[in-house]
Amino acid sequence: MADKAISALTAGTQPAGSEVVPAVQGGATVKLSVEQVRPRVTRTGAAPTVTDDSAAGYSVGSVWTDTRAGYGYTYDLIDATAGAAVWKVRPIVFAYTTAGANTWNKPAGTFSGVLVELVAGGGGGGSGRRNAAGTVRCGGGAGAGGGRAGPFFIGAAALAATETATVGAGGAGGAAIGTDNTDGANGTTGGNSSFGAHVRALGGGNGNGGTVSSGAAGSGGTGEQSGSNGGAASTTGGAGTAGTASSGGGSGGGGGGGITSANANGNGAAGGARWTVWGGASGGSAGTSGAAGGSGAASPQPSSQGGAGGGGGGAASAAAAGGGGGGGLYGGGGGGGGASLNGFASGAGGAGANGIVIVNVF
Repeated sequence: MADKAISALTAGTQPAGSEVVPAVQGGATVKLSVEQVRPRVTRTGAAPTVTDDSAAGYSVGSVWTDTRAGYGYTYDLIDATAGAAVWKVRPIVFAYTTAGANTWNKPAGTFSGVLVELVAGGGGGGSGRRNAAGTVRCGGGAGAGGGRAGPFFIGAAALAATETATVGAGGAGGAAIGTDNTDGANGTTGGNSSFGAHVRALGGGNGNGGTVSSGAAGSGGTGEQSGSNGGAASTTGGAGTAGTASSGGGSGGGGGGGITSANANGNGAAGGARWTVWGGASGGSAGTSGAAGGSGAASPQPSSQGGAGGGGGGAASAAAAGGGGGGGLYGGGGGGGGASLNGFASGAGGAGANGIVIVNVF
């Protein structure tokens, strides 16, 4: 407490009704109001500075919360020296889940740095082929899981005033085919996730649309831990191939079911399960004849755990084929769509799941 603040509080000058406590200055006992000796709590739309100090009425233990959107930091005063106040940032976690660029704002006070964890977007599955009876009609290939990175430490001095936290978008699934004798549509690759120029993980590859001879699957996105590959469609029009489980990133979806030259409908395949270390939640269920694949299981939210892949859709000859299931949050790949007979829509590919960027400030 500054001397002038103590000197000003002589007997008879305390606020009416205030509690008072004894204090010693120069060997003499004076009275101070509780309001002037207890730590202050401040909530305002700004960060504290070195001049928010003892001269300004702050004491060690004072708390300051920056209420601005995108900040939300709370600071504790650990040194109230006039002109050189030190405010320490309390630990806080920011989880960014909206696809695209998000802005992280650096706190003004003292802190060690950040730990960043992220998962990229999963790839979208391809749709199945639509063709005449007696021909091979392959299902769509499945999208792959997005890669994962972190935790990655970045010291406070290496951080800019703002950093861009980019969340990779899940890839769109290939559209259902409404025109006879037409190959399936390819899915879209999942978007990369990154934190500034410090760390990134790559999105899962897309599944290709079914043809008369294939339905290629996407490859897993890379990172410190790669996402797993999607399952391919059968090259002869049979059942799709299951997606594989990841070892940290998102898991791949299951391939879509095809139709053989003997006009037998194939089932879709199951999506890859989440990593067993994180509970091994199952991938999306396989679509039987004409049924859609199930959606992949999501990770606990928010977390940097990759999600499960979506199941592949089943083929159909007397109705529309089943679509692929969507990948699970975060970064799961979409399942491939089933093939169909002319006159009926093929199954659309399932969408990949968005990624996530988590920034732990401490």
